[in-house]
Amino acid sequence: MSAAVSARAWEPELGRLRRLAAGPAEGWTTLAGVAVMILALAWSIDDAKWVRGIGSLTDFLPQVGIAGIAVGFAGPKLGWGRWTTHLLGVAFAAFILPIVAGGIVLDDAVTGFGPSALAARYHEAAEDELLDEIGYLELQAKGLGRRFFAEVRRTESLIAQFPQSAEEIRPGIRKRILRKFRYSLIYSIEKDGLLILAVAHHSRRPGYWVSRVSGSERKTEGST
Repeated sequence: MSAAVSARAWEPELGRLRRLAAGPAEGWTTLAGVAVMILALAWSIDDAKWVRGIGSLTDFLPQVGIAGIAVGFAGPKLGWGRWTTHLLGVAFAAFILPIVAGGIVLDDAVTGFGPSALAARYHEAAEDELLDEIGYLELQAKGLGRRFFAEVRRTESLIAQFPQSAEEIRPGIRKRILRKFRYSLIYSIEKDGLLILAVAHHSRRPGYWVSRVSGSERKTEGST
């Protein structure tokens, strides 16, 4: 009697496993077609290097696409229902995917959480410099631009947490040298956080960025 009761208790789980093992109602050809479309889109984005011109930043897209297809296929088979499956997809897109992408981009650049990690903003010209240097270095060697970007982020986090620690090269303006590259971040401490004025290569003319300082006179400095 107890064996029969136990068997009946397992019937719902066995039913779910049978549905999962069965093919999709639309047929395997349809599922394979969806997988081909998703993979083609992921590979085309990765190959085109849409994110800052660095292909390695989007290498995870095919795997994420296949994971999404697996969730969409398994949800109805496991009896989750349409809305549960949709909510899981939303949670993945809103929370897990940004964490994966952020981990790839930032690597070990951020040492903690909190407002300090978001305190730095870029002058428009400095942002252009950063993007240009990332693209240039990536062309020199695959992955070099990504490593440069990670080092810039690490330095941003450092100066955000300890803004007074860098060398002051003129009143209110400081310079933090990157650890692994011949570049410096030139920044000022503003009321609403840090303003990065330049991503300066050490071979550039000293003080070329002075005109970016609000209300500053155009004069040459002795250091970059």
